[in-house]
Amino acid sequence: MLVTFECSVYPNITMFDKDANQLIQLMGQNGAASGSVDADAVADALDRIISVVHDQTQAAKIRSGIAVQYDDDMFVGIDKRVRSLIQLLQAASKEKVSVEWYQFTDNT
Repeated sequence: MLVTFECSVYPNITMFDKDANQLIQLMGQNGAASGSVDADAVADALDRIISVVHDQTQAAKIRSGIAVQYDDDMFVGIDKRVRSLIQLLQAASKEKVSVEWYQFTDNT
């Protein structure tokens, strides 16, 4: 299944639900299939997600000296998956609009 993030000032972002749920939780939300962040809380969610991603990226750099090296084409880390969501949150924060997400299900 897919989850779509949207706000009125940035193009929608769609990703697989497993990845989206992880990012939703990193924003400090409960990971529900649909939800929202009010305009006045978007900056806080943005700060949380940037902080966590930064910490995880730094930890990965430290571990890379002792871990099995993955081909960059085979492994997409959270720092790459989150870029578009960070841009959406930045735009929403700047314009003071809310961000919503919902799960898209295929009923065929």
